[in-house]
Amino acid sequence: MTRVLAFTSSGLGHLFPMVPSLWAARCAGATVLVGATGPAVAGAVSAGLPAVDLLPGGTDELAAIRMSFLRRMPGAAEAERFDLAMQLFAALADRVADAAVALGRAWRPDVVVHTALQPVGPLVAAVLGVPSVEHGFQLTGVARTQDRMAPHLAEACRRHGVAGLADPDEALDVCPPSMYPGGPTGLVLGYRPYSGARVLDPGGFAARPGRRRALVTLGTTAEHGELAPLLLRALARHDLDVLVAGDLPPGTDPGSVLAHGWLPLEAVLPGCDVLVHHGGAGSTLAALARGVPQVIVSREADHAFNGDAVTRRGAGVFAVPEGGDTGVLDDALDHVLHDPRPAKTARDVADEIAGLPGPEQVVPNLLAELTAARKEPA
Repeated sequence: MTRVLAFTSSGLGHLFPMVPSLWAARCAGATVLVGATGPAVAGAVSAGLPAVDLLPGGTDELAAIRMSFLRRMPGAAEAERFDLAMQLFAALADRVADAAVALGRAWRPDVVVHTALQPVGPLVAAVLGVPSVEHGFQLTGVARTQDRMAPHLAEACRRHGVAGLADPDEALDVCPPSMYPGGPTGLVLGYRPYSGARVLDPGGFAARPGRRRALVTLGTTAEHGELAPLLLRALARHDLDVLVAGDLPPGTDPGSVLAHGWLPLEAVLPGCDVLVHHGGAGSTLAALARGVPQVIVSREADHAFNGDAVTRRGAGVFAVPEGGDTGVLDDALDHVLHDPRPAKTARDVADEIAGLPGPEQVVPNLLAELTAARKEPA
């Protein structure tokens, strides 16, 4: 029986895109275990995947490491910000590297799966001499960032007796080919949105006759809280039924929205006319997979890249309200709600994604190939 050990960083946005693939592995007969930290541990368990916390009780310590890098990013040039991001994820990985290697040695996986920003996966694969797979979660294609993080993990590699991080044997690219100018950067995988589960009140998001509906989400972190009041004010001027996938800003009348709280995007996007969001890869890909046009309102991290990609493809608009000015949001909403082209393009991309091989097709074949290659004589 094939054993698959998956490593992800603490962010749910990095874990969730892997969940359908890990379940595809389980349905194909593999045994799956997730190694993670922070919210991703509970996220894996709630998805029905057994998990190991690589740093129990370490939330504050990891947050301090994160802040030590994030406070250096404002005002830095783009290249410097990228390098700081690589150093950040390498530092987070270094803190749990020993625990990850110990887990690998104890559990003895046949294949390691990891995200681009969790280099303990390539480290464990190198230590154990097993194949590894990088699982994409973004529109930028497969990142293959091991070379950028390896210098910052040289001491961890030395401690565990390997020359460096393992290069992935294969990479799964969840970006629809038409959304990425350079074309696929790995094995193309049709994106299957997953964002957790909760009990839903059907009356809270049922469509009302003659009303259009907007879904708002600002992701799984608290970094964009200042945007929420601006978005709700702009949406109110367009006479829309509004769902908020997250907490309401202080002072918001709960009666002004149909539903709020943690909402699984893939369950509530059908029937929505627009998704207004921060530009995270998970939200962007979920809207594309469900054929819903979108308005992206943040330029942090990879959000600007995602906003540009959506605008270039014609499936929505990148519109950042600078200085609290909501005029750009009004224009973007007017375009997406009243011009039929964004909705048509979004449906075209959804059809493209639906036509790509999904995890249930790709993952079993990939695992069979990787494990067969290990058994072949040298």
